[in-house]
Amino acid sequence: AVWVLGGPTSVLGGTTSVLRRTFSLDSSLRNSNKPSVSRHQGGIRPSTAQKVKEAGKDFTYLIVILIGLGVTGGLLYAVFHELLSTSSPNTVYGKAFDRVKAHPE
Repeated sequence: AVWVLGGPTSVLGGTTSVLRRTFSLDSSLRNSNKPSVSRHQGGIRPSTAQKVKEAGKDFTYLIVILIGLGVTGGLLYAVFHELLSTSSPNTVYGKAFDRVKAHPE
């Protein structure tokens, strides 16, 4: 079963445009009308040079993301090592304070 819905959608300057949509319960009809998703405009296949250019751009973005992840990981390691390590100055001063507080001589 296929249904077509239509009707006036806008009236601008005396012209009327009609929106028509088809609805189908048959999955083979629905999938046959589905447009393909592509980066390229107009369905024109890109040349080899354009493909190489896009691959280079994608690779550059990948490298930038990997560098960003590396820097973020390094910063997180430095912060947690400084705050949570047993040999960090914060931990050493905390232990020394506890000893002084326990023996106030």
